[in-house]
Amino acid sequence: MIDGLLNLSWLGVVLWVFTMTHITVTSVKIFLHGHQAHRSLDLDSATSDFFQFWLWVQPE
Repeated sequence: MIDGLLNLSWLGVVLWVFTMTHITVTSVKIFLHGHQAHRSLDLDSATSDFFQFWLWVQPE
């Protein structure tokens, strides 16, 4: 019960948080800043849709 839904050890929790944070930061830098703000990156629709979905489902 105390280990959570995925029953991860403390190292698993740290790796999970690091991975989710890394994907979020990468999404903001590539999608929002490079693609949306400056139009300096041309992303294909699948990549753009993934980044948009990822940022949409993140809690505030």
